Amino acid sequence: MEMDKTLFDKYVKEMKEMRARALERDPSLAVAVANENIVMPADTPDMSGQGRLVVDVTTIRGLYPVKNALVTVFKGSADNMEVIAKLNTDESGKTPAFTLPAPPSVLTESPENTVRPYAFYNILTEADGFINNINYNATIFDGVTSLQRVNMVPRNNENNQPIVSDEYEEYTL
Repeated sequence: MEMDKTLFDKYVKEMKEMRARALERDPSLAVAVANENIVMPADTPDMSGQGRLVVDVTTIRGLYPVKNALVTVFKGSADNMEVIAKLNTDESGKTPAFTLPAPPSVLTESPENTVRPYAFYNILTEADGFINNINYNATIFDGVTSLQRVNMVPRNNENNQPIVSDEYEEYTL
């Protein structure tokens, strides 16, 4: 199943428009979002660390696990997508851990550090009978396992657009 790149671009544009409207309502938010890029901020040059990512796929509101969902981790925009890895979920709706390059954890030890101490990855989740789900900018830290929860919405004739979000959780093993 191939992702429709025009839909990807449409939702990135929508997210940027939503951010612009929020900034119009509250200009103080500009400091919080300065130097951010919805699609994919540039990576730090040193990616010698490794972080892990587990994706937990369930039906909406987390009621039932979605087994055999295809989870694709990628970087870049729709026009320049670089697929990093693909895995399927098990009976519990979870993927095995993706091991992903990340900046070394030593970057988090100095308050004077100006280099971003984490890497960004995008996640596409596809499952038969469900609307595709895209999560942007999941952060991966060296030595940390991040958990991305994905709630899949059943497909119907009226609502077949991808679900887009940028939420994630982190926990350390």
